[in-house]
Amino acid sequence: VCLYKWECANQIGGLAINHDPNGAPKLLVAQPGGTIMKINPEIILGSEEGEEQIERNENPLLSSVEYHPLMVSRMRNPSISTEIITDVSEGPESTKEKGLPYVVATLDGTLMFVKNEEIIWSYQVDHQLFALSKLDVIGDGRDEIIACSWNGQTYILDQDKHSVRFHLEEPVSTFCAGLYTLKAGAAPSPCFIYVTFHNKVLVYYDIQIPKMLTTSLLANVKSNLDKKQLKQLYRWYLYGQPQARNPKVSE
Repeated sequence: VCLYKWECANQIGGLAINHDPNGAPKLLVAQPGGTIMKINPEIILGSEEGEEQIERNENPLLSSVEYHPLMVSRMRNPSISTEIITDVSEGPESTKEKGLPYVVATLDGTLMFVKNEEIIWSYQVDHQLFALSKLDVIGDGRDEIIACSWNGQTYILDQDKHSVRFHLEEPVSTFCAGLYTLKAGAAPSPCFIYVTFHNKVLVYYDIQIPKMLTTSLLANVKSNLDKKQLKQLYRWYLYGQPQARNPKVSE
């Protein structure tokens, strides 16, 4: 039996449940152009606010819906399709009771990291993003954002906007990321799974990235080498490795 029904103004790109700062679940519906429709079930499921509206002959279904346009005014195409993932873990101490952020991706290549209806950062790419996942590939307890485009470009972003890009050399029809195992009883590992337009399923197993930030080679060698070794290293970088001289043979 259908109890409630909502009709969206535009095509639905995706929907998921996200928890607000009070720990209450909200249904988020992705609309074209990066717009998010939020449905608050508390207002219609026997809440005091809903009962008061019924007494005033008002429809609680209307007030249960909120629209968040996010960056629709700056979108290159306001009718572009939108994908969403929710409850992105910020670390071992983050819980649904404290509220969790969500991520929105549009087909024109825009990624938005959103928390408490505020865009923390946005990221623009030159490829059409059609699939979105979350997965901890560093092992620090925080979810990374995985976005895939039709041509196989795969972007891995941490929550500080640092990114790594991987290119699959085939066009992709479907993509997902998650924890999987190849053997019964074994611990699951981070995996990327691609389905190509050539009827192939590709599984990239045990995806692990030690860190997202690049480190300075000079700062690292300075702490491990003395002045003489540094001088030799500079000379080798500038002039190349010296060739061994052939010993002269005396007649």
